[in-house]
This record gives sequence, structure tokens and C-alpha cells, in this order.
Amino acid sequence: MKLTKLYLFACGCFVYSNLFAQSPKDIEADLLKSFKKIDYWHQQRSKDTTMAWSDSLEKANDIFGRKLKYYTQKYPATIFYPFNSLLKEYLNISSSSGGLFRIYSWDT
Repeated sequence: MKLTKLYLFACGCFVYSNLFAQSPKDIEADLLKSFKKIDYWHQQRSKDTTMAWSDSLEKANDIFGRKLKYYTQKYPATIFYPFNSLLKEYLNISSSSGGLFRIYSWDT
């Protein structure tokens, strides 16, 4: 009986956690925060000649790329979201004419 209750509780928690999706604004805010870290380390490159920034810049790029992949896979509707704040920070977004294919790129 206890095992059945535990199983039902675990299933209920799983379903409950999946009911609340993030809004596009929340996704964009998280991506923007991560993208600004890339810019920060990119700016450090011009100030520091010791290459101490190199690992941090690479890590920031990897984190942003993983977040972008996660959000676009988990929330497919993001393919239609304009991400205006990311565009202002010089993230390039190229879309196909049908709008069903996108390429995100940034140059650091």
C-alpha cells in the first residue's frame, strides 16, 4: 500500500512539474543573461593579454549553446519567437522563407 502511494505521489509530481512551461519572455531573459556573459568575456579579451579569459569565454559559449538547444527542443514554438533583445545584442538569427528552419549564430 505504501509503495502504491509513493508511486502515485511520484507520478503526480512529474505531471505537475510539466504543466508549467516557461513563457517566451522568461526564456528570452534567461538566454539574454547567458549571452551577456559571452559579451563580458569577449570584452575581457581586449583588456587582458594573459589569455586568462579564454576558458571562461569558451565555457560561456558552451553554456549559451546548450541553453539555446534545450529551449528550442523543449519548446518548439520558439522557432517563431523573434528574440528581439538577443538581436539587439548582436545574435544573428536567420530563418527560412517558410519560417520552419532557423540558424542562430554569434561571433566571439
